[in-house]
Amino acid sequence: MSPLQHAIHLIRLCLKPRRRLFLSTLGVVIFFNALDLLFPKLLQLYIDSIAGDPLTLWSLPLEFLASDRARMLLIPAALIAVAAARWAVTYFRAVYQTQLGQGALFDLRSRIFNTMQNLSFAYHDASHSGTLISNVVEDVNYANMFFQRGFMMLLESIAFISISYVVMFAICPRAALASMLLMIVGCGSVILYFKYGHAIYARTKRLY
Repeated sequence: MSPLQHAIHLIRLCLKPRRRLFLSTLGVVIFFNALDLLFPKLLQLYIDSIAGDPLTLWSLPLEFLASDRARMLLIPAALIAVAAARWAVTYFRAVYQTQLGQGALFDLRSRIFNTMQNLSFAYHDASHSGTLISNVVEDVNYANMFFQRGFMMLLESIAFISISYVVMFAICPRAALASMLLMIVGCGSVILYFKYGHAIYARTKRLY
């Protein structure tokens, strides 16, 4: 199998027993990024209300926020509420990510241990004990780091970019399209880097 197929197989293997936890984590990540994008918009509305500029949420008029009461109470209260919600979501995101990563770590170590218990004595005589320990400890820790950090960061980046482009296309389609073209070029360079970097990393693992 290719490295991508190995990664997909590993993700399916670890996420299949905990689909509900994964969906909960994904929902928290999407909500967190939506709050991140809402906070600057509220700041813009507050500044526009002070400057006396028209208040709109894209094409939706928000003239009721132009009053002194809204400027002194409603918008600051909304900013505080979004900040508090963001803090709460950050807590749940950390808990869910840790549960997901530790669950994947437990499953992988259990599978490796059971497999090693069923292997023949001839296999253990021919294999280096350091290699076996490295597979159980070091490589599995890499998988745990992937699920706890890398995989969730990937999901968070996808959610943030998707929501951002929806907002950007609603505000200025030309700027959003130009940004998307630049992002495609950047993603292409990253894909090329990992395509050639993976072979070097695999060769290093074989040597050491």
